[in-house]
Amino acid sequence: FMLLALNTGAGIAEIATLQCGDIHLAKPHAKYKDVSDYVMRLRYKTHVPGFWPLWDATIAAVRWYESVRPRNEATALVLT
Repeated sequence: FMLLALNTGAGIAEIATLQCGDIHLAKPHAKYKDVSDYVMRLRYKTHVPGFWPLWDATIAAVRWYESVRPRNEATALVLT
């Protein structure tokens, strides 16, 4: 979570409300058409899309967390 916070400049509230669907690993970006790893979500107050490319260390940490995250129907990345 620390890597996500440093990489995106997000605070604890943003990390806590981050959805699994907001993290795009090895997916094409709609505007730039190239494959990359990024976080894209609407900003809460302005409803403006935010786009943050991810560092290699952040990508590795997110992949690790997704592998140990309990499987359930919750869409939030952070469960506890």
